[in-house]
Amino acid sequence: MKTLEAIIEDNAGNVIGAVTSEGRLMLPDGQSFPRSELASRARDLAAAFGVTIPAPLEAVLPDPA
Repeated sequence: MKTLEAIIEDNAGNVIGAVTSEGRLMLPDGQSFPRSELASRARDLAAAFGVTIPAPLEAVLPDPA
């Protein structure tokens, strides 16, 4: 499984993709969302793209609802 290495943002600070152990993943069709939403969306995005969130980062994410 791919491991998250970094988040890719545009010049306005919106998340547009990620760097994983297997390369770059970009959100489809130019989609983006504000950095402030990343913690609440991280688990869903990781599951959708088959990415493992490293344990130190997983520990600081909000509990899943």
